[in-house]
Amino acid sequence: MTPRESVIIALEGGRPEGLPPHFELVYKRSLEFYGRERLERPALEGIEGDERQRLLRDNAKMWADIYQQLDWSICTGFWGLEDEDQFRSFEYFREYAGDTIMLSATIDGTIGIPTGRNMMDAAMALFDRRQEELDARERRVDDAIARA
Repeated sequence: MTPRESVIIALEGGRPEGLPPHFELVYKRSLEFYGRERLERPALEGIEGDERQRLLRDNAKMWADIYQQLDWSICTGFWGLEDEDQFRSFEYFREYAGDTIMLSATIDGTIGIPTGRNMMDAAMALFDRRQEELDARERRVDDAIARA
């Protein structure tokens, strides 16, 4: 049974054989695990064409190797890349991993959880400008749905 098949069984309410399906939302230990940093936007600034595609392909290969070695079931995206680069990376990832790992992308209209530094500002904004803040959040959701 592939990791993808086990996660489908679990999502349908079944009990897959062996260990439960696993995935990481954001994995930042590629340097320690694989010996190199994950590819992110700043590394691609000013790089176009074949060289950009080579970097995306190499990054997807690294992730396919990590996912297979750690027996992860769901690839949740290539965080830190622009949307178009993520879409292309999914194609490259599929070339290396085949159909053994589920692909999942997030189109998210939510806001980040306030930190200790901005919690009071976030709470006051919701209190002082309630409708304006709610309207802004509604626009974020609408924009995310339109992107999907």
